[in-house]
Amino acid sequence: MNDIDTLKNKIKYRAEYRGHKELDLLLSSFVKNYINQLNLHELNLLIEILNKDDETLYNWYMGKEVKNKIPRNKVSVLLKNFK
Repeated sequence: MNDIDTLKNKIKYRAEYRGHKELDLLLSSFVKNYINQLNLHELNLLIEILNKDDETLYNWYMGKEVKNKIPRNKVSVLLKNFK
């Protein structure tokens, strides 16, 4: 297994087991749809997003005010537009 496969596995796990059911469903579906389309840089952007706490991610996705901003980039735009 190479580094990119290890990173993908880490992302899949982090997306599926957050403890907030709505985020588990949203993020795991997003990751299943996009993980193989993202390059190494984009995967690292995704892991940065996944490292945010559940409340921040949920509020950001729902369009509410958040203290810890989610950087606007290709991955965050894909996630924000994902339904």
